[in-house]
Amino acid sequence: MPGKRVLLDKRNSHKRNPIIFILFLSLVTPGLVLLCFELGLRLLNIDVDAVKDKNVQIVLPLWLISDEKWIDFNKGKIQEEEGIPADTVEWLLNFEEARYYLYKMKPNMDTRIVNYFNQLERERGISFEVKSNSQGFRSREYKRKKDENVFRVVALGDSSTFGWGVDTEYMFTSVLEDRLNEVESGLDYEVLNFGMPGYSSEHGLEVFKHVVDGLEPDLVLVSFGANDCRFTHQTHRELMAREETWIGAARHFLRYFKTYKFMRKLILKIHDPLNPSRLEQRPAVMSSSTRAVPPSDFQGNLEFFLSESRQLGAQVIFMSVCSPPEYIEVVEQVAQKAQVPFINIHELLFSHYDRIKGKEIYRAMVEYYERLYGHEKMAERESLYITVDGCHPNMIGHSLIAETVLAAMIELDLIPASP
Repeated sequence: MPGKRVLLDKRNSHKRNPIIFILFLSLVTPGLVLLCFELGLRLLNIDVDAVKDKNVQIVLPLWLISDEKWIDFNKGKIQEEEGIPADTVEWLLNFEEARYYLYKMKPNMDTRIVNYFNQLERERGISFEVKSNSQGFRSREYKRKKDENVFRVVALGDSSTFGWGVDTEYMFTSVLEDRLNEVESGLDYEVLNFGMPGYSSEHGLEVFKHVVDGLEPDLVLVSFGANDCRFTHQTHRELMAREETWIGAARHFLRYFKTYKFMRKLILKIHDPLNPSRLEQRPAVMSSSTRAVPPSDFQGNLEFFLSESRQLGAQVIFMSVCSPPEYIEVVEQVAQKAQVPFINIHELLFSHYDRIKGKEIYRAMVEYYERLYGHEKMAERESLYITVDGCHPNMIGHSLIAETVLAAMIELDLIPASP
């Protein structure tokens, strides 16, 4: 009967409503709690993206703790009572996690960093200026799509490309851009720097795929090898592969929430990766290590840069700084086979060494470093005439690199020869 059916429907709806209400509460209530917790963390401005151990004298960024090689390298210092000096790692706080290429600088930074590789500069508190753009790279700002009259150079590399130890205006990318814009060609020249301390060619590969690919470069400068040869517990390719999965996507999404970072920090406090007792149980680094980027993979990466750049209509120049002979040889072979320029920075700097020391060239810069370090210290460490720490080029080194790239561009007919 119609009347009874309506009555039964009403009774069934009363039975269903409590179930729906319970489901609603079970789903919405935790969300509201998390939302309130998230708002509280943000309002109180609590630092949640760091971990601090009693034997580390600074709060470390979490992405560094996941670097097995860093922990092994600093194992002895961490176990000592004085721990790791803050001035050797505090510069890392200017960097943050990033999807695909693992980390980059925090956007829009304007800071100064002490070169902890140089004892003289560390003792005297001498620092160099570092600025990042809105994308988190030590580069000028740029439009995604370049203007018609723009010639765009892209530099990929590690800390030497980044310009470790020198102010922004003395980075070879900055010097090169200034020199290029002195050329009367009717073009505006942009030199974009995507170098980053610690980057290997695997990092560069991801930066190329996810950043450079849409920038319409005319010339790509590639300088890797110094970090590719490092020993790690896991290859950089394996590390990057995780970032391409849904796990990498989820982790990247959750990084925007302080609640997630706070919970992660609590877990690390309980399961401290820097606890001396845990460090004693770690295997010796060399016995369980592999190259960060094995030579065969390194060669494949260089060939990728070459082929992909050419598909974009860009020329390529290979460079090598502070790399072991085995990796320099790989770069040299790839460059020779492809008939593209290769600049061995180590050879370049030392080929000009006598003229630099004799103040035949770059006199003002040489005198600056002599005043900075003192003639006695310069005599003890002659590499300070061309590097800031025995590896990374100094202002003179960066100027030489810029001039050499400029000459290579003339050879490639990318720019007219200037008087």
